[in-house]
Amino acid sequence: MPFPSKQAFVDNLQTVFSQILRERENGIDVNFFVSSHTYFLVVQRLFTEFEFLTLLDLWGVDNLERASIPKNPEQSEARFQISTILLNYKFDVRLKITFLINQEQKVPSLTKIYNNAVWPEREVREFFGLNFLDCVYENLILHPATDGFPLRKDFIPVTVPLEMLLPVRNFFSSASVEFAHKGNFVEWLELGPFFAEDRGAIRILAKVDGEQVYDVNMDVGLSHRAVEKICEVTSYSQIPLYMERLNYHSSALNSLCWVKGLEDFMHISISERSMAMRMVFAELSRIFDHLGCLMRMVIGSQNPFADRLFLLQREKIKVLFSEYSGQRLFTRAIVPGGLSTEMPGGWITSCMETMIELKKFMARLNKSFVRNLAWIESTDYGPISANDAICEGITGPNLRASGINYDLRKRNPYYFYSELEFDIPIGQNGTMYDRFLVRLEEINQSIRIITQILDNLPLGSVLAEQDMTSLFESGEIWQQCHPGEFYSNIEGSNGELAICAVIDSGPNPYRLHVRSPSLYHAQFFSCLVKGTKSQIGQQALPVASLLQCFDSLNIIASEIDR
Repeated sequence: MPFPSKQAFVDNLQTVFSQILRERENGIDVNFFVSSHTYFLVVQRLFTEFEFLTLLDLWGVDNLERASIPKNPEQSEARFQISTILLNYKFDVRLKITFLINQEQKVPSLTKIYNNAVWPEREVREFFGLNFLDCVYENLILHPATDGFPLRKDFIPVTVPLEMLLPVRNFFSSASVEFAHKGNFVEWLELGPFFAEDRGAIRILAKVDGEQVYDVNMDVGLSHRAVEKICEVTSYSQIPLYMERLNYHSSALNSLCWVKGLEDFMHISISERSMAMRMVFAELSRIFDHLGCLMRMVIGSQNPFADRLFLLQREKIKVLFSEYSGQRLFTRAIVPGGLSTEMPGGWITSCMETMIELKKFMARLNKSFVRNLAWIESTDYGPISANDAICEGITGPNLRASGINYDLRKRNPYYFYSELEFDIPIGQNGTMYDRFLVRLEEINQSIRIITQILDNLPLGSVLAEQDMTSLFESGEIWQQCHPGEFYSNIEGSNGELAICAVIDSGPNPYRLHVRSPSLYHAQFFSCLVKGTKSQIGQQALPVASLLQCFDSLNIIASEIDR
C-alpha cells in the first residue's frame, strides 16, 4: 500500500513487526531484534513487501566481555551478535536487524536476497570464526596462514614466520577466478600492488583475450591497518587520528563521521562556528579527494600535462591544511567538542582566494574534457544501471552517476547544509564519463558551499568549552552515558561513510565498525567488468581502460583492509 510520508511508513513497520521492535538508536529509524531462526525470513519479507532493496552493512560483535548484552530469552547463552543495516531509498529509512548466535550455529546467509552480502559475510567469517549456511568462504583480507580470529575478545596475536606469508596469495588456484571464455588467446594479466598514495595496496588479476578484459579478481588484503581492533583499546578522543588515516584523501570527512556520532550519543554540544568550520574542512577534503580521482582518470589521456595541473590544485589545499594544523595531508582539525585550535590569522582570506583560483581551474577543465570527443569515447565504458547501483550497495558519486538523486547532505542534512544553496549533479548512463562529470560538478558545488559558509561565518570560538581530552580520560563524560550502540553516517567523498559503535561503560569503545564505501564498490568491480558494454560498439572493456574504470569508482585500499 502507498504511504503518504516517511513517518507513516515507519509507523506501519512498527505495527507489523511490533513483537521484534526495539528502542530506536541514534542514526537508525527502525530497530529490530530477532532470533537467528527468523532472521532470514524477516529480511526476505522486508525486501519483497517493504522495498528494502539495499543492504548497507553487516558486521559482528563478540559479547564475551560485554556488560550490557542485548537480551533474548531464546538465546541467553549466545556469545556473538550479528547486525545488519537495510535501506529503503523511497522513504530514506534505515532499518537495523540484530540477533544473537552461538559459535556452533551457522549464520543464515543473505546472499540469496542481496548480491553484495558476500564480502561483509566473508569479513564476519574470518574475523569472528562464524560460518554461514550453505556458503564456503575463503579469506578476503587475512592471509591463509593467520591463526585465530582477530576481532574476538580472547584473540592472542601470534608471530608468523615470514616464509609462511609468501607467496602473498595464489590467485591462479582460486576457484573464484575460473574462466570459461573461448577466445583465441587467453591469458592472465596481473596489476599492482599499487603505490599507497595512488590507488593503494590492491592487486588486480585480469583475464584478457587480446586487448579485451573479460574477468577480474582482486586481492584487497595487503594493508592490514587493524584500525577497528586498535580502536577497542583507544580513548574516544584519540580515535579521530585513526579515522583520518582510513581514507587519507578525505581525512576530515572520516574524523567528522566519528566525532559527530560520538557527540550525538554523549550529548556533547558544540558552537555554531565549530559546525560551520567543520563543514569547510569537510568540503575541502571532498574537493581534494575528487581532484585525486579525476587526476588518476586523466593520466594517460591526450593531455600530458593534465595530471600536473591537478597536483597544483591539490597542493593549494594541502597548504591550507598545513597553515591550520602543520600537517599537509591530515587536518587534525575535528575533535570532540569543536576544533583542535583557533583559526590562524588570514586563514579564511587564504581559503577564499584558493576557492577563486580553483573555480578558474574548473572552468578550464570543463573546456578541456567535457566536450572532448576523444575523451568521451575513451570513457564510454563501465556503465552501472540504476537498479544495479541500488541493489549492490553503490553510494555517493557512483550512485548519482547512475541517475539516482540521493545525497545525505540533502536527504538527511546535518549542521547547516539545509540552509545552503547547492545542487546535486546527476548522471544518465552510469558510465565512466558520467562518474567523471558528477565529480567535476561536485567540486563546483563544494566551492559554492565553502564560499557561502565563509561569507556568513558565525562569531564565537571553535574550541570546546572544556578540555575534552582530560574529561574523557577522567571518565566524567562516558561514565554518565548509558551503554548502547549508535550509527553515524555522513556523505563521504566516495560514498556513504558510516561508523557503528558499541559503547559499554568504559574509556574506549567496546566495538567499532566502519562502513566503508570502497568495500562495496570494489566487490562490484568484477561484475562491472564482466557486464560492461560500450555504446560505441566495443563489446568488452579494453585493457587500456581497465585501470581508468577502476579509478572512476574511487576505491581506496586502506578503507577496505581496515
